[in-house]
Amino acid sequence: MEYADKTLTCLKESGPALPIDIASFLGVDTTLAKAVLSELVEKGLVFKSKRTIGDSFVYYLKGQEDKVRDMIYPHLSVQERNLVETFKEKGFLSPDDLTPAERFLVKRLGDFLVEVKDKNMIGWRYFSYTPKKKEQKEEKVREEVQEKKQPKVIEKRKKQSIDDEIFDVINSMNSKIVKVISSKKMSSKILISTPFGFYLFIYVKKKNITDKDISLAYMDAINMKVPVILYTTGNVSKKAIEFKTKNCGELVKIVKK
Repeated sequence: MEYADKTLTCLKESGPALPIDIASFLGVDTTLAKAVLSELVEKGLVFKSKRTIGDSFVYYLKGQEDKVRDMIYPHLSVQERNLVETFKEKGFLSPDDLTPAERFLVKRLGDFLVEVKDKNMIGWRYFSYTPKKKEQKEEKVREEVQEKKQPKVIEKRKKQSIDDEIFDVINSMNSKIVKVISSKKMSSKILISTPFGFYLFIYVKKKNITDKDISLAYMDAINMKVPVILYTTGNVSKKAIEFKTKNCGELVKIVKK
């Protein structure tokens, strides 16, 4: 029996699997197993998850989607699991119903959520949810209100109370300044609009970034309800990285100059 046939048999009998599981079943290395799986995906015989476990996708057959979600769910961050549960309860949420941080997270939850884009509804729904006509009309009204509430983006350099270096960094990120919250010699906090939503851009000029700096950035993310980009010219300590990994999830992103 060829590798492809054996792989299909494995998925049919054992359910969704990672490449390492298929490699073990076939008695080959992971590289070959991934090649076999990729070919089956291209032929439409096998599907792969949108989210990875570690650095590997989950491969499955049609009809095994629930098992895929069961595999992925324990590997989600606390914030992601809470968001999935909210969608499970509410069914559908528009961008106006979500915080900027949550709007960032939904893009990573494609196995649980479905993006909705039509003339009556824009947002995301839980995979098993079917919207009602009344809700579609209410969503259209919310979208019209949201358009009027969009914050005004500052585009002219002369309106900035920040130095050129920070302005150039934000500009290089294909982002625009919405509001300068604070601007000091050693640090600045600026609300920016990026292609992925709103972020709090924190620019820190310090020789060393500690876990305390990450903790403060995390608190800013919680208080302002937006994810943080911490841009620094200094060295990031091991404790700072460990704190970020353990506590902050996707709410704090460290970018080193």
